[in-house]
Amino acid sequence: MDNNVVNGNASISDRLARVANSQDRGRQFYLFFERYRFINLSHLRDDRRHMTRETVLLQQLQAFLRELEGEEVSVLMSRTLALLRAMIAVQEHRVRTYGRNANDARRIVALLMDYLGDVMHM
Repeated sequence: MDNNVVNGNASISDRLARVANSQDRGRQFYLFFERYRFINLSHLRDDRRHMTRETVLLQQLQAFLRELEGEEVSVLMSRTLALLRAMIAVQEHRVRTYGRNANDARRIVALLMDYLGDVMHM
């Protein structure tokens, strides 16, 4: 269906610009929060992607550590194991941080959806 026929001759960009420049505070609030919701959804997707990638790296580091723990003890092996344990701790922290960020973004998006739903019913 032709968008110009349904909504007059104005393009979507023109209509959004008109709403954004409108003096109607409700419309301005709606556009601001809809944009903020979109940004948070984008961050949520990115954080989940990072969390998946970091989890794979963490699993690889843990597997490598398990392989090396049975080896003979030497200065080099001790330092290698200590470095691997430190890297694993950092990776675990990164995975938890991405998880918290994703949860925060999800909560904000849910609040914004509630708000936008309420505004649409006013």
